[in-house]
Amino acid sequence: MDQTGVDVMPLARSHAVARTMPLDAASVFVCGEGLLSVLGMYALGGILGRAIVGAGDDAFTRPISWKTDAARAFAWIAALVWLYVLVRRTIGNGAWRRAFSWPSLGDVGWIALGFVAMNVLSYLAGTIQLRLFHVSPHNWAARLVVVSGFGPATITFCMLGTILTPLVEEIAHRGLLFTTLVTRFGFMPAAIASSFVFATLHRDAAAIVPIFLSGLVLAMLYAKTKSLTVPYVLHGLYNGGLFTWTMLVLHARAS
Repeated sequence: MDQTGVDVMPLARSHAVARTMPLDAASVFVCGEGLLSVLGMYALGGILGRAIVGAGDDAFTRPISWKTDAARAFAWIAALVWLYVLVRRTIGNGAWRRAFSWPSLGDVGWIALGFVAMNVLSYLAGTIQLRLFHVSPHNWAARLVVVSGFGPATITFCMLGTILTPLVEEIAHRGLLFTTLVTRFGFMPAAIASSFVFATLHRDAAAIVPIFLSGLVLAMLYAKTKSLTVPYVLHGLYNGGLFTWTMLVLHARAS
């Protein structure tokens, strides 16, 4: 095992060979394949959203309907199948069992610590951003409820964002992109680059800093625990907690 600990990272097994190859022949191919899978995942969501919903997959400007939920679910499931095929082809069947191990008691502690860190960093980043630039990070859950109300379609949409979306994003951004980058460049460059891609592809300029910081936390926990279960559970808890808290606050104000 080298200083990055890559050999024991579940989705890095095949990429260890790349370290013996020239930089331009190895990292460009491996990192490019991971990056293309991420970009393809978001492009697929946008294309399906426009085809099914007729106005893109922007659920924050038009009320959510069952078509919106269907488009989003189909896009994420298709992306998940694509990522499964990619990992299976390049690494093998055992990669999934290694990547999503059952969390230990220590993993639960890291999840709890990460949850606190993500919320504190998001709050601090939002406060500094508001005071310096007079731009407040968007609360996607609040915008969603304001536009679409508290109906079943909204709840279904948020459940997708709590369960399915984090699964695809963690496989793509931490499991593939971060892993391929850390193999060649070490932890810090890989964490920064993968988190920047993670934040940028959310297409929300006002929230790019909090999302970037969250990506750093998720990358750190993945590198620490060598299990995608930890960042996946943390990501889902963060999204679900944001939606639940927002729903409670807005419902209390409405009543």
